[in-house]
Amino acid sequence: MLSAAAAGLQNLLKCCFDVSHELGLMFNCSKSYCFVIGSKCNLVIDDIKLGNETITFLSGRKLKLDTYIIKQKFFISCNSI
Repeated sequence: MLSAAAAGLQNLLKCCFDVSHELGLMFNCSKSYCFVIGSKCNLVIDDIKLGNETITFLSGRKLKLDTYIIKQKFFISCNSI
């Protein structure tokens, strides 16, 4: 999920939590993270609540993703056709 502000993200997560609770689904907060990227990453942002659990914020100037494994699996599947 993306949000321009932490308050907006909190409202979005509350809505998702309410719907998932009605459907009998559960979120795993130990596998969830919120993060801020950019020049304002040194700001202190309160943690986000999801039901009774907390999701902590991480921050950094850049976001790096290792897509090598994804590309490798894609090319393997293409070559097996």
